[in-house]
Amino acid sequence: DHNQQRPQGINHDCGEEMISTDQISASGSCFIAGDSNGHSAFWDPGQPSDSRGERIAEWLSESNLYCVNDSSATRIHRATGNESTPDVFLASSQ
Repeated sequence: DHNQQRPQGINHDCGEEMISTDQISASGSCFIAGDSNGHSAFWDPGQPSDSRGERIAEWLSESNLYCVNDSSATRIHRATGNESTPDVFLASSQ
């Protein structure tokens, strides 16, 4: 059973972009990948956490999902050469 969805995951609230996870179903066997533009120690230990990353990390705990990123960078800033991991790969335990 594969869940394939195209969630509308961004809500604009008070001028600040926040991630909305309520439209993403994480039931059964699933694999979710996304360019979250968020940072959390769960998948991006080289960058400071931000509000988007923290919200995704909370959702991971609430949904019994696991982050399968291996801390490898998924983005290199063109001007500075700094590496980061705004792309998140999540899976269910089933």
